[in-house]
Parts: sequence; C-alpha cells; structure tokens
Amino acid sequence: MLIYDKISRQETYWGNLFGKNYNVHCFFGWFVATHIRNPTIPLAAVAIGFSSQFICVDLTKRKRRPGIQLRKEYWKKADASVHDYAKDWMQIYNFKM
Repeated sequence: MLIYDKISRQETYWGNLFGKNYNVHCFFGWFVATHIRNPTIPLAAVAIGFSSQFICVDLTKRKRRPGIQLRKEYWKKADASVHDYAKDWMQIYNFKM
C-alpha cells in the first residue's frame, strides 16, 4: 500500500490529513496513514467522497470500528470542521506504534 511516496507536508491539507504525527500516502483513491516513528506500517486508510464525506478503516489487527461521515445535506456548504473528520477519527483511537 505504500508504493507511492508520502505527500509533502507543504501540501497543507492532504499532507496533514491525519495530523502532525502521521504520514499520508496515496493509494488508488485512498489515503493511507503511517506513524512518523514507523513509516513502513500502514495504520489506517481513508476514502473521501463528494463534498468531504469520509470513510475511515483500520488496517491494523486491532479491529477498530470504521468511521463513516455521510452528511445528510451534503450539497450545502458545511463549516470547516467537516474537513477534520479523518484527523479526529485517528485521535479517538490514538494510533501509535
């Protein structure tokens, strides 16, 4: 899953999708998180749908509950917090290596 280089942190949104402790790699329409201390092990994957709707899945053996953000009125502009869904989901489970 980590066949592509990580996204640069200079790309302020995509490069920091999961927060400052995680690297972000693209993988065929998904974004894959690795911890900065162990950048070779995929921890989670996120798919982003139309108008910032997220699906987050755990790639570890811990079997954490997936995170799904489907906004009822997705066509309406939402506040900026909808863009933090993946980062918030990672923090809830406190992925660490």
